[in-house]
Amino acid sequence: MALLEKQMKIDMSPEAIAKRLKIVNELRRTCLSLANSSTGKDILKKNSTKSVQRTSRSLGFEGDHAYDVEIVDYH
Repeated sequence: MALLEKQMKIDMSPEAIAKRLKIVNELRRTCLSLANSSTGKDILKKNSTKSVQRTSRSLGFEGDHAYDVEIVDYH
């Protein structure tokens, strides 16, 4: 039981927060690039489930036509 009672410590220093934000931004950019790729568009066409449709709408896709998604660099 002693192991379950340990609390996780999170580094909240400005450097650690900046590093996490940078990683999240890189992952977001990668996901948007993959969604805009031809493979991403093929997946959208072949696997048009509710989940895929919902995700594609949130990324700026509508039907078979994709809007150009601007990838912003926050550096």
